[in-house]
Amino acid sequence: MADTFCISDLHLGDRGPRDNFAVGGREDRLFRFLDHVEHEGGRLLILGDLFEWWQCGIRRTLVAYANLLQRLTDIDAAWILGNHDAAGLVVDLDLYAAARLQVRGPFVETIGGRKWLFCHGHEGDPFCNQQNPGLGEISAILSGLIEDRNKGPVEESGRAVEDAVVGHFEQAV
Repeated sequence: MADTFCISDLHLGDRGPRDNFAVGGREDRLFRFLDHVEHEGGRLLILGDLFEWWQCGIRRTLVAYANLLQRLTDIDAAWILGNHDAAGLVVDLDLYAAARLQVRGPFVETIGGRKWLFCHGHEGDPFCNQQNPGLGEISAILSGLIEDRNKGPVEESGRAVEDAVVGHFEQAV
């Protein structure tokens, strides 16, 4: 069996001010990682939150990262939906087909004699396990509004805007 590589929480946006993935050379590093996975003949599992559809438009995101989505398709990556991905599911199922990725639900697999659960994990997070809407979604929306005002995802201090907002929620709860 080929090696299994897992990544999660890329939160691809639309390359606008709310797109945390678009800063700091993250895309270049991811492409190098994908080269490694391919070179090793491995399989890639994306364990949720490939997209940031709580803050960014679905169509714009798919266009902005078309080259990356094609690369993931080329290496036959499998994608397990996370809470930020699932927001798009309600809006337009056809857009998932546009991503051309193999979409899976959580699953268990035995590797090396041990059982592994492959999932995103938001189901057990009290901030993100609610649908209508959870505290995680509310904090993401507030973070996006502050990031818009801030003209980016990072405060002058170097701290991520989202970290500050989530910190306030954690204190309140």
